[in-house]
Amino acid sequence: MTRRHRYRVASQLAIIALVTPTSFLIAKPAQAYPSGSVTVRYAVVDTDNCARVAGTLPVENQSTGCFLDDPIDNTFFEKDAGGQAVKIQMYYGGDLIAKVEFHPQGEKLWVYDTKNDGDGVYTTVGGGIYYAPNGTDSPVDYRVIDLSRSEGDAVYVHVDDDPWEDSSNHITTIIGFA
Repeated sequence: MTRRHRYRVASQLAIIALVTPTSFLIAKPAQAYPSGSVTVRYAVVDTDNCARVAGTLPVENQSTGCFLDDPIDNTFFEKDAGGQAVKIQMYYGGDLIAKVEFHPQGEKLWVYDTKNDGDGVYTTVGGGIYYAPNGTDSPVDYRVIDLSRSEGDAVYVHVDDDPWEDSSNHITTIIGFA
């Protein structure tokens, strides 16, 4: 492990502890769901070697990138030296209701609404608020956003049920690196 990599991992863990000390242990529910009923699963993935830096989602190292299984469309993070990818899944009653991914290769943010229930999640990154259309006839709606970040930039992925309301709608914050 290089000195730069050790510093990045250590600084990410310190930032996580400062930003949201309990967001990884106790996720707040989306507004449409009863209190305490949304479960958050996530992974922060080192795209140099596909090592999982944080979280519990399994990661499989493949020759050209990192594979993470899910019931919607799976996730594949391309190799990107110095990058740390983020995948967040939100569940209610055993159903995957939303997911958010940050891909360091190309600095893309993917936001999914995976359940036609009239509610969606909003993802705030660098002052922009992004969301997938919800309430359509499609069983899965998603949006891909080009974040145009510089290599090595920290990317704070904040997920909320309604970012225009008070902070009680906050679901989680996970940090990746472009």
